[in-house]
Amino acid sequence: MTATRRRVPMVWILLACDRNERQDAFQAILEGAGFGVEFTDNGEPTVSRAKEQHYDLILLDLQAQITEGLRAAAAFRELEERRGQLETPIMAILGRSVSGSEQYCLTLGRSEEHPSELQSP
Repeated sequence: MTATRRRVPMVWILLACDRNERQDAFQAILEGAGFGVEFTDNGEPTVSRAKEQHYDLILLDLQAQITEGLRAAAAFRELEERRGQLETPIMAILGRSVSGSEQYCLTLGRSEEHPSELQSP
């Protein structure tokens, strides 16, 4: 019997998303591309997880929890500043583009905003 070698991801992504069907779709895409993915709901659980472990990218799905996600982004930046860490890229993912949201997200420390038309597999 031959042993199967498991591929260890080199890039870890923390995805804050409170809808299971979107989590499934994101997981299929990101893991299929070779990334490691961990999930939380938006807000405080996401900040707590980032305090415990380093991630290469944080994706905040703001489809339903915009205010909570914006607070989480600000909390990430405060945490990194206190620790003297480099900024982790934070990308806001919106189900649709909201007028003025891009500038507001960038002001709060998000790296980018991308409307998504992601459908569950």
